[in-house]
Amino acid sequence: MRSTKRLLHELDVKVTDIEVITLAANTSIGDYESTFEAGAELGAHRACVNIDDTDRARVIDRFSALCDLAAPFGLSLDVEFMLWRPVARLADAVNIVRSSGKPNAFVLIDALHLIRSGGTVEEVAALDPQIIGSVQLCDAPMASPADIVAEARGDRLLPGEGELPLRALLAVLPDNLPLAVEVPLKRETNPLKRAILVQHACQSLLETSARVAR
Repeated sequence: MRSTKRLLHELDVKVTDIEVITLAANTSIGDYESTFEAGAELGAHRACVNIDDTDRARVIDRFSALCDLAAPFGLSLDVEFMLWRPVARLADAVNIVRSSGKPNAFVLIDALHLIRSGGTVEEVAALDPQIIGSVQLCDAPMASPADIVAEARGDRLLPGEGELPLRALLAVLPDNLPLAVEVPLKRETNPLKRAILVQHACQSLLETSARVAR
């Protein structure tokens, strides 16, 4: 922890979120206290939550407890949806967040998961913007591959390389929303080179999106 904090300071890097918090039927909520404590010490403000429990009522109850556990550490929890999990679509994540009634509960929108689950930019635009906690960007062809799990975990494209409606998505998002770039690249295994590629692609996307908006 000391080494990480020293490097963050030396490189002027700030931690926005930590992940991933998994909420399954057998998850012990209290076990995440040390995780939240570590995240807060690093300066994080958010944590990504994946849900692997099919009992919606139990999920809402236990997610609420998880929010209560995270609150003293200044952490908000962003529920991520993906087609192969019980929380498969944007509407599922919104339902859990709203049903929890917790002020630190939000929805995470991953551009790939949004499209692969049949979601649209119009659905995002129709949301109360206050419910969106963060967004993850990447790119891909519009047509789904045979194995969407393999694509999501290891075969995404850099922003701007594919066909996802990223500029349209950015246009409907609230200002100052935390943006992440989640792009596991098969073609580049060197972490530094991969980070540089991702940074350049994201900057180009944001710059062109700003010009389009003007």
